[in-house]
Amino acid sequence: MSSRRRRRPLLIALTAALLAIAPAQALQIEEASIADIQAAYRAGSLSTRQVVEMYLARIAAYDQQGPYLNAIINLNPKALEEADRIDAAFKASGKLKGPLHGIPVLVKDVIDADDMPNTSGFQGWKHWMPKRDATLVAKIKEAGGIILGKASTSEFTNGGGDNINSVLPGFARNPYNTAFATGGSSGGTGASIAANFATVGIGTDTGGSVRMPAAHNALAGLRPTVGLVSRDGIQPNNSIRDTAGPMARTVTDLALLLDAIVGIDPADAAAGPVATDPDTIKGLEIEAAYRVAFTRAMDSGRIDAVIFPTWAQLPVVNGDRNTQLMTDEANPKGGVTGLGSSLTFVGSTLQWPALSVPSGYLGPGLPVGLQILGRAWDDAKIIGYAYAYEQATRYRRPAKD
Repeated sequence: MSSRRRRRPLLIALTAALLAIAPAQALQIEEASIADIQAAYRAGSLSTRQVVEMYLARIAAYDQQGPYLNAIINLNPKALEEADRIDAAFKASGKLKGPLHGIPVLVKDVIDADDMPNTSGFQGWKHWMPKRDATLVAKIKEAGGIILGKASTSEFTNGGGDNINSVLPGFARNPYNTAFATGGSSGGTGASIAANFATVGIGTDTGGSVRMPAAHNALAGLRPTVGLVSRDGIQPNNSIRDTAGPMARTVTDLALLLDAIVGIDPADAAAGPVATDPDTIKGLEIEAAYRVAFTRAMDSGRIDAVIFPTWAQLPVVNGDRNTQLMTDEANPKGGVTGLGSSLTFVGSTLQWPALSVPSGYLGPGLPVGLQILGRAWDDAKIIGYAYAYEQATRYRRPAKD
């Protein structure tokens, strides 16, 4: 046997030993998924505190300076304390707390989370503190997640094209081109997740406010079937159409976040009686007619899902109200009027699940989205379709710092 052959097993053994004692390669937080982060936790190469600190550093560098994304209203003052508790429990048990163990989450600032105000984008509520967590926030914490902070919203959720309120000066800005809008009214969540300020986020959707910023920020964003996710502890826009929904950089992370927050909640009046008037009653009649018509057409064509663009134009330039027509988000009493450029009104009117997934980039590198609409309670089915499309196309790319 040659000396080269005799040395090969020794070299293999030596290499393996060096790899075993070498420190694991540091995780790049930019574009890190839930699976990436939790794999680092299991390997012992990263702590929850370190992950929270990395996201806080990005927020400090890019939200109110640098590109000035203007996407965060408040940060959780106890985020690091909560991270330390999660780390201590993991060290003691060796087990992850739940499917969101150590995952920082940003929620739209219309959702109650203790230790932080719920401003709904209104300066008069800057110091209003909720007494408890919204049901979905409590579920995120139970699953091991950390509420990192509250993302900007259009004031009282009135706005689909852009994101501006009286708490922060100026507009939230699109990370892909800061001259342009983020979409609304969950534009703060959209810009934040696109800019890697957290792993995943929560928006709310009345007429398209999860899907529009998802499309404008190259994210996956789901408007679930109304009633799938509790609306308890969420400042309402429309008690009939409102729903919270997950926003993420990948469909897989969207599904993991959704799975953590779903469930029937007695505190949610989704199935309860509807009051406060003739316009609301008329809107309900129109929506019921829509559901009948769509169901018949889909049954006739044996159609499981309908696919169409999320938005019929690129994001508008911030401050340009000449090209922004009123969207259905600003028509809280129901009905199909003032559609503007958004095609999200369809899912909202039906109260069926609809998901926006990245479908490319147009103009000066601005993201656009494809919308997948399914029947009531077919949320899992359209998530599967979105995942297949995402894996086949791989359109998402990160925004440049």
